[in-house]
Amino acid sequence: MKNSYKLAGVGLGSFILGVVCAFLLPAHTHNVPTYWLALSDQNNGIFYKPNAIRADIPLSWGKLAGKVKFLERDNGLHLGYVVKLPLKSLPVSGLPPKYRKLKPVENGLRVVPGDELAYTGSFEFILKDSDGFTLMSVSSGQETLSAGRDNSVQGATNDTIPRSAAKRTKSVLAHFVVESCYPCESD
Repeated sequence: MKNSYKLAGVGLGSFILGVVCAFLLPAHTHNVPTYWLALSDQNNGIFYKPNAIRADIPLSWGKLAGKVKFLERDNGLHLGYVVKLPLKSLPVSGLPPKYRKLKPVENGLRVVPGDELAYTGSFEFILKDSDGFTLMSVSSGQETLSAGRDNSVQGATNDTIPRSAAKRTKSVLAHFVVESCYPCESD
């Protein structure tokens, strides 16, 4: 009889210890998706900051496509991305004359604009839940995209993502936010 009580006591104690440990130990990352998610086709696009809009430069953007995944880093979760944003060829020679002028630099020197238009900006990724509600958005670092190229870019966001948002993410939208273009500054 004593052995039965001892065995039941050890079993109950082990069960309680297991439950306590499960609540006290940090959760594993297996709850966060570690696979690649294709970017949603819905509303991926290009946005311009007000100082980057030029009505006299034709738009030459292709379709933004790519994939993202959550990356475990020392300082938390980040969003890794591989995106492609092609731009049709837009030679500087085809731009209005005000953009083709020599540009002044240090020491009184002036430089000729490059052969193709280039845009500087960042990618914005919008994390959505299963109902399409926005959980949060994160941005890439600054990227430069050139006309006449496919512009394949790989990187990771600087912003950290809460584990709760990553677990609930079912789709990701992306936009490229144009901050400036070269040689779009006129005198």
